[in-house]
Amino acid sequence: MPTIHWEKKNSPRTARLIKWCKINQDARLKIFSDSAKDAKEEGCTCQQMTTQKNTYMQQLAASVFEGDEDLKVREYFQAHPLAFVKPIQGQFISLRKKYNEINLQLGQTGAGLSFEELNENEKTRTLLGQYTLSLRACTLTIL
Repeated sequence: MPTIHWEKKNSPRTARLIKWCKINQDARLKIFSDSAKDAKEEGCTCQQMTTQKNTYMQQLAASVFEGDEDLKVREYFQAHPLAFVKPIQGQFISLRKKYNEINLQLGQTGAGLSFEELNENEKTRTLLGQYTLSLRACTLTIL
């Protein structure tokens, strides 16, 4: 099974992941919603929601890995597409953790500001630079 890297020359994988989430906002909300209330409001049981999440995760994995630059990854994805759901989930957990750390560090200083506005302030620009490097360092191995 190939190792999946998310940083440096492989950062297009993360870019494709984020692009898919931006395009498929409803699916993104369902994937990341932990709320039983959301399922109830949609008339779904928890099991149906889990099945739906898995379907979305499979679509997302296809979006990220079907056209991957690495031939070994593409071939393995073609043979074992479900094996790539877990790495997608792991990358989201990693990105969410880093996002929460950034928000904690920015605190009230960065509340409600755009990236451009944060980048204009020397203090927040330094934090953004540190976290941009940190986000690029994400690596995940398919288990």
